[in-house]
Amino acid sequence: MKALVLDGMPADASPKHAQLLQESLEAHDYEVTHVALHKLNVAYCQGCFECWTASPGVCKINDGANDVTQDIVVSDLLVYLTPVTFGGYSYHLKKMIDRMACSLLLPFFQHIQGKTHHVTRYQKLPDLLGVGVLPEADVHEEALFSQLVSANARNLHATHHAATTLNLNLSDATRQARLQWALESLEDAA
Repeated sequence: MKALVLDGMPADASPKHAQLLQESLEAHDYEVTHVALHKLNVAYCQGCFECWTASPGVCKINDGANDVTQDIVVSDLLVYLTPVTFGGYSYHLKKMIDRMACSLLLPFFQHIQGKTHHVTRYQKLPDLLGVGVLPEADVHEEALFSQLVSANARNLHATHHAATTLNLNLSDATRQARLQWALESLEDAA
């Protein structure tokens, strides 16, 4: 199985969380591709919708985001690793999500669980795991993050999804256990 980690952590962040995540994924037999988004020069989505009309599935901006989007399509699990900012994602990750969404979806609509969503361009997209990093436990931010991951999973037609948060005052063993729980919840759902 293939896992693609979109690492939205800032350049000066400790690599500890990425290492723990890598170890957890490998322990669950994933072949891991890790993309440090701060190293990519990903432009903001221009909202031109040419990826829907002029060049279906391919953004006109040629900056590496198209390669990442192609990697998503062939992955079994998409992982968002990000500091939690007001319950949301880092700007590095948010830019990538904005750029990939239109390329993965069609400009047509369907109703899912009473809400309107775009139809997927591909027969199957990967499951989604959100891993948020907080300086300390914050129940409100953790809940917002979990809701955001769930909403993004619906938008991206992920069959299964899970979210967990890690905070800096947890032991490595506790962080590892939280990652283990999230990965097992994905497997149990399958």
